[in-house]
Amino acid sequence: MAAAAARMIADLGTTFNVYSDVGGVSQPYELDPVPLLIPPADWVQVSAGLTQRMRLIDTVLADLYGPQQLLREGLIPPDLVNSSPAFLHYARGVQPVGGRFVVTTGCDLVRLANGQWTVFRDYTSAPGGLGQVLENRNVTSNLLSDQFESLRIARLGAFFDLERRTLQSLLPTRGEMPNVVFLTPGFRHPSYFEHAYKARLLGFPLVEPADLTVRERRLFLKTLSGLRRIDDDGIDPLEHWVCGRGGVPGMVEAWRTGNVALANAPGSGFASSPALMPFLPGICRKWFGEEIKLPFVETWWLGQPDVRRRVLGNLHRYVLLSAFHRDSHLPLRCASLSPAARKQWVAAIEERPYDFVAQLDITPSEAPSLEAREIRQRAVIWRAFTVNAADGPFALPGGLARVGKTAQAPQLWPLHAGFTKDIWVSDSTTDFSAKAEVKSPRPLKDRHPAAHSRHVSAPPRGLRRDAGGKHDPRPRLAFPRSRPPRRTRAERAQAAAHGGGAGGWLVAAA
Repeated sequence: MAAAAARMIADLGTTFNVYSDVGGVSQPYELDPVPLLIPPADWVQVSAGLTQRMRLIDTVLADLYGPQQLLREGLIPPDLVNSSPAFLHYARGVQPVGGRFVVTTGCDLVRLANGQWTVFRDYTSAPGGLGQVLENRNVTSNLLSDQFESLRIARLGAFFDLERRTLQSLLPTRGEMPNVVFLTPGFRHPSYFEHAYKARLLGFPLVEPADLTVRERRLFLKTLSGLRRIDDDGIDPLEHWVCGRGGVPGMVEAWRTGNVALANAPGSGFASSPALMPFLPGICRKWFGEEIKLPFVETWWLGQPDVRRRVLGNLHRYVLLSAFHRDSHLPLRCASLSPAARKQWVAAIEERPYDFVAQLDITPSEAPSLEAREIRQRAVIWRAFTVNAADGPFALPGGLARVGKTAQAPQLWPLHAGFTKDIWVSDSTTDFSAKAEVKSPRPLKDRHPAAHSRHVSAPPRGLRRDAGGKHDPRPRLAFPRSRPPRRTRAERAQAAAHGGGAGGWLVAAA
């Protein structure tokens, strides 16, 4: 079955390579064809927790970049905000177009020994993995079609349709075609295939920073017929200068003036910091009048003296994390430290306590996994997604399961190591007699020219064969084989903090 899944991925044109951080050598995308089954009772609890978490994160960001009542009430320490490089002071006082700081979020969940799904990481800047969710579902629903139908697995189409409508509604449109584009760093980025796959499926143009320009605080897309005004979220070198990186000068100023709606908004990455996690239950209790529905792995920000003393007394129980993703030597498992190394890290924590977070060393639950024609038990992480729609948050009934090949704590898993599997959520309340598929809203010929130009897909790697053995002239959407530029350890840590996705949705008035 594993070989059939690999062939199906290649035949569907979804084969791509992700680049390992060691030596810059490419690795093929691997899919475990055995899906992770989520019982309906678990899904009811998790979906309620995800929607509450989306409301909570958006409320926290709106306050921190606005009146900052949370700081005055002592629900969030001011030192946590002021010491974070992810808190963008230029975004203070800006009311995002559309009224939302976050449109789509990701959340990594692990199931502990008691059977409870718990949060151990949030992705609020540019959550990656939705493209892989679509790829995995495309393969497993065809490979295991009988089981897929008999178990009445919830479809994904409603989530992506809702995400499309939410993005199109961020700014009013006066033309025939909503000006929504997907910004990608380019074909050398490890997640480029995911960007291209999802953008083409939803019918939005895939663009790079060089395709955009800002004129008089308005964003335009460069086309052969002239400039086309649109909207964007990306890196503005005037605000975020990183040597050797691109961007669109003036993008942030266009956003501040309300001419561009960015999803997710600049500064939303602050909520991805693990240092914020221990303060969310108190905020939920005080502001929402309810307990947090989705618990989190025991996590402590060491900028508080009492907490720091308690954690240092039991340091062997924790994994040490960087609070703001700027220490290239973290994360590390404290139980594996030698006495000398432990002493050095304790001294570093005492010297810079605001930069460290301690998270409980956990062992995720295991699930059956097909490996080398054998079923083995492997640790799994569930990456769940939520969209912040106009009618309220909506959780994706499924997600992306990452499978670990080692016995490491999940905090130590490399970004692209291991393989993934589809997640199936049984839904007995919906009539699936008419199969709901995830389709682009318009035929390819009717979409914006950039949505089906060669700019969207990478150069073909040759011809594929059809069922009759003849060459199929259609190009495969494949990741190029050229080697990407080497990244520093700090850059890899920053990429992991954003879930591997560096693209952003762009929306603007016509």
